[in-house]
Amino acid sequence: MSMSQTWSYTKSYNDANVSDMVLHVITIQCQCPRHGLTYNYISIILMS
Repeated sequence: MSMSQTWSYTKSYNDANVSDMVLHVITIQCQCPRHGLTYNYISIILMS
């Protein structure tokens, strides 16, 4: 998943509650262990 795809995918969750966002982050970490921390960091920044 490219940076722009991650931005769009995460941005689509802006209206979701925090629990859904956390679940979204954990799912990405499990699917992309090599980049898990990077996506987790990006998601937290966008959610703030």
